Amino acid sequence: MENNNKKQPIRQLIDRETGELIDIFEGDRVQIISRKQNSAIKHSIKGKELNEEIKYWNEELGGFIFVLFKYCDLILNEHPEIKPEDITKLFYLATYVDYNGNLIYNNRYMTKECMMELLHIKQRQFDTFFKKMKDSEIFLYKNKTIKINTNYFIKGEITKEIQLHSGYTRLYINAIRFLYDNVKITKHHQLGMYFKLIPYIHRQKNVLCHNPDSYESDIKLMNVKELKEKIGYHRNGIRKFINELLSTKLKNGESILVSVRNDPDEGKSYIIFNPRIFYGGNFNIQEGKTAIMKCFKTIN
Repeated sequence: MENNNKKQPIRQLIDRETGELIDIFEGDRVQIISRKQNSAIKHSIKGKELNEEIKYWNEELGGFIFVLFKYCDLILNEHPEIKPEDITKLFYLATYVDYNGNLIYNNRYMTKECMMELLHIKQRQFDTFFKKMKDSEIFLYKNKTIKINTNYFIKGEITKEIQLHSGYTRLYINAIRFLYDNVKITKHHQLGMYFKLIPYIHRQKNVLCHNPDSYESDIKLMNVKELKEKIGYHRNGIRKFINELLSTKLKNGESILVSVRNDPDEGKSYIIFNPRIFYGGNFNIQEGKTAIMKCFKTIN
């Protein structure tokens, strides 16, 4: 016998794509969402997921500071007296900055004596380095207190003004300190050149390119030949530079960069930088974080 108590729909909608009839019963509420609204909702959900992922990434890597720069201009290029090995020292010391720009060690203001000890260099080398930093106003030295100029390094929030007018990326504290303490001092020049290239690193994909603030689909990769011309190395010099960096490892055994080659011409290979050292995006790319990190997978 037919059940006459079964609720009957008060209205039906039809899905024009599938032809399916959708029953609407008394008390049901139907919300019509436009294609544009639906896209915005999906975008918002994805944004929250990406923010959570980069938040976890930042915490996993021991926190970070920001380095500021001008896109497509070798870092600190306005100070030719500052050599790549000086930049290696500077990046290491910058990981000790507090939210007010002070250099802090063991919960105390860092002194010059403490700084020299941390850098593992002799007095004469230290005096030369410190003078360069002070004369260029990267270090602000007053009443024996050393600050880092916030036009170069910041711990904390990036202002809207900086977002509009500067390039910036995160420097991950644990990785920078590990590299300084474990890379031979004879390689600090190459490591400094590695840092100088940050303004040419794509914000999301961490690949060396000509347009680092572009959409993923618009990236113009910079190959090794073009890099050689950019930093003024000769052919053998650029090969040695890349090989030494390929052999430089993080604590987990990953290289600090990889060279990807899909052409018989060695000079047309391109370079991806390990985002465990510096990264300015939120993995908003096809395949997300996996797209980058699969290149650094270590083989036991």
